[in-house]
Amino acid sequence: MAVLLLLKDEHNNTVIILRGGVFLKAVIMAGGEGSRLRPITCTMPKPMVPLLNKPVIDYCVELLKRHGIEDISVTLHYLPNAIKDHLGDGKDKNVQISYSLEESPLGTAGSVKMALGDCRDSVLVISGDAITDIDLSKAIARHKSVGAAATIILKQVALPFKTDYYVLYYNKDIFDAAGVAYPTNDMTWTEWEEMCSKLTSGEGSSKIYGGYLHTWQACVENWAIQDGENTILGPDYSFMKPYYEMALRMQDAGTIMDFSTLKTGNIAYASPFQQGTVATLPMGTWFSATMIAKKDAGETDVNWGIATLPHPDGVEAGYTVGSTTPMAINANSEHKEEAWEFIKYACGEEGAK
Repeated sequence: MAVLLLLKDEHNNTVIILRGGVFLKAVIMAGGEGSRLRPITCTMPKPMVPLLNKPVIDYCVELLKRHGIEDISVTLHYLPNAIKDHLGDGKDKNVQISYSLEESPLGTAGSVKMALGDCRDSVLVISGDAITDIDLSKAIARHKSVGAAATIILKQVALPFKTDYYVLYYNKDIFDAAGVAYPTNDMTWTEWEEMCSKLTSGEGSSKIYGGYLHTWQACVENWAIQDGENTILGPDYSFMKPYYEMALRMQDAGTIMDFSTLKTGNIAYASPFQQGTVATLPMGTWFSATMIAKKDAGETDVNWGIATLPHPDGVEAGYTVGSTTPMAINANSEHKEEAWEFIKYACGEEGAK
């Protein structure tokens, strides 16, 4: 029973079908802590979070029942009694429910294997914290009809349009005027803060700021995950504190524009740099195309360069952060076919030229 059928519905939820004989049994995975929904899940497991006055796991049970799967095993670990007390033996829903309790987390495969025991029939595995309307009967029939060792069913929701990552833009003329060496590709955030202090000069409308941190939370939090050991998904965010403290220190020192001024003045990152009032700017590679276009159009005369993004102390030089920008089609569009042709072009080799 090592072969599986992986299904994705239009909401990107997942069900897995382990291939064996007839489809008689289902396993609902419901043992996770649901840390990304805290504090809601501090007192209830994620499958018990209500949606339209009904716990999410009820929708899973009802979906299985609609497609003729009535023998259900539920994997439990975090706050297990909440789910057991709610579902009971399943009679209220005209199904038969049993439970598999993990004393310690076994992982996705481990929990399912424990729940199955010696079962040799085909088993459908579904997440207990996701709502899906996938046609299980159609998926199972298709899987059987082709006799595949494994089948993957996906719904394409977007294509990757471009991938960008953060670098450090700098104004060469400001560096030259201050007698400060250009940024290297091996500079820590501590060194960047010190550099910004040396580059800051003037007052009022003629002030030159050594650095600029845009109002996006990413322009503080991203620096905290460069070590590859932490994630913006939490649940502990204390590792971000040094970078927020750095931003506050620089605001107080006047080496960057303060957050309130940027927000109330609706000031974006592009204009201060293009006007020559900012010496250094940590920003995505997408901004380079803007600078080139503005320079060609004669809308800026900034003599600019790019260096590697500064890195945390103790982290090897060259680490940065980035993301992929997708392109998708509005479900309500009246011109889906035309939009699809454009997306294929924009995301393909021709569009990249």
